[in-house]
Amino acid sequence: MVEAEVFIPVDNTPPGVPENFKAATSSGQMMTSWTNPSDSDFAGVKLYRKTGTAPSNQNDPLATLVYQGKAQIFSDTGLQANQLYYYAIYSYDAKPNYSAAKIISAHAPEVIIADTIPPAPVANLSVLSSADHLTLAWTNPSDSDFCRRENLS
Repeated sequence: MVEAEVFIPVDNTPPGVPENFKAATSSGQMMTSWTNPSDSDFAGVKLYRKTGTAPSNQNDPLATLVYQGKAQIFSDTGLQANQLYYYAIYSYDAKPNYSAAKIISAHAPEVIIADTIPPAPVANLSVLSSADHLTLAWTNPSDSDFCRRENLS
């Protein structure tokens, strides 16, 4: 009978931490970007979002996983305007071993919707003339966003 010991290496080392983690806001969305680690066993990143406080770890039950994969940019949409959001990103390998988190926070921008509908025209325009001048009279529109009238010469 032949006996042999076989040693199987155990991977307990996580990949490096994602670097250059940033957020930029634009029209109701948060654009996040980062640089993935160059470790040979790098399998991907997990990006979590949370309000109130930063995610405590990749198992935080109050954090939402918003992205998982190997990309280096993600656009988070459907955010509440003026809300402070925390993001935590972790890299992982096949085991999975997780890196330490990189955490950022940013306010979601207010979405400004352009008003493209003009107010109603003035009503009841009347002109009274005298020997040396004209007197104009009218009723301003009742639109809630009516701001002013301009006299054009």
